[in-house]
Amino acid sequence: MRWTSAIQPPEGINFREEVGMRVEMDNDSNCLDCFQLLFTHDVYQLIIRETKRFEHQKRQLEDNSLSDLHDFTLPELKAWLGLTLAMGLVKKSNLKAYWSTDSVTKTPLFSSTMSRDRYLHIIRYLHFVNNCNAPNQTDPNRDKLWKIRPFLDALVPKFTAVYAPSQNLSLDETLIKFKGRLHFRQFLPLKRSRFGIKGFVIADSTSGCVLGTSIYTGKEGPAASKDLAQLVVLKLTEPYFNKGYKLFVDNWYTNVPLFLELEKKGIRACGTVRGNRKYLPQDIVDQQCEQVKSLVRGESLFRQVATSSV
Repeated sequence: MRWTSAIQPPEGINFREEVGMRVEMDNDSNCLDCFQLLFTHDVYQLIIRETKRFEHQKRQLEDNSLSDLHDFTLPELKAWLGLTLAMGLVKKSNLKAYWSTDSVTKTPLFSSTMSRDRYLHIIRYLHFVNNCNAPNQTDPNRDKLWKIRPFLDALVPKFTAVYAPSQNLSLDETLIKFKGRLHFRQFLPLKRSRFGIKGFVIADSTSGCVLGTSIYTGKEGPAASKDLAQLVVLKLTEPYFNKGYKLFVDNWYTNVPLFLELEKKGIRACGTVRGNRKYLPQDIVDQQCEQVKSLVRGESLFRQVATSSV
C-alpha cells in the first residue's frame, strides 16, 4: 500500500437524508409515550402468545391441565414490565424482598400492583418463541439467538422506523450484565459489569438514539473470528451505504482495509488507531522515527493512501 504526504482533501459528501423523528409527538409527551413507540401492540402480543403457549406445553408434560396464565392479559404484562423496570431503580437483595412487609424496607408499589407469586409465575414461563421451532442443536450454523429472535425481529426495526439519524454515526460495543449459564457469556475486565453478553451497537452520534444492534454469540468459523470487527461494522452500517453518512469508532475497529471498504460504500470513517495495525505508514507510526521525535506539542504528521481519501 502506497502512502503519500501530499494530502488531498476529500470531496464534500452529499447528505440529503431525513433527520429526526419520523412520527409526530405531542409537546407534552413523556418517557412512557417514547417507550410505547418501540414496544408496540405486536411486541406485547408476541410475549403474551408465546408465554401462554410455553406454560401450556409445560403443563402437558407435567400432566397438569390447569393453566394459571390462560387469563394473561395486556394490562397485566404492562404491569409486570413496569415492575421489572422499577427494580432497576429500587435496589433490593433479592426478588422476594420487593414484596417485603417489613416497615423499614417495604416498597408498597410492588405489592399493590401485583402479587409476588403472580410476578414469579410470569417470570417462570416468560417466552418469546415456540419451542416446537427449535433448531437442531447439532447444526453448527443454527441461530444461537433463536430463543429471542422473534422478539428482536419485532423490536429492533422500530428503532429506525421512529427516528432517522443525523449524518454522524457511532459504533461501539456494550456489555449486557448477565451471570447465568450461557456458552457465549463474556468476561470483559475493563467493563463495569465484567460478566455478560457482548453486543455491538450503532447509534446516532448527536442524539445517542440506538439504530441497530448485533449480539456476539461466539466464534462462527475462522474467517468470522479473524475479521470480527470488519464483519460487525459492515453488517451494522449496511443500511447507510452510499447515503453520505460518517462513522466514528474506537481503535478496536480502526484498520486501513475496513476504512477503504467503507469509502467504497459511500461512508467516511474516523477513529483512533493502534500503532501495531497492519498497513499503517511506518515512517510516522514508529515513535523512534526522527520525524516523530522532533514533533512538539500541537504538531501532527499526516499520510494518505495515494489512491484514496483515507
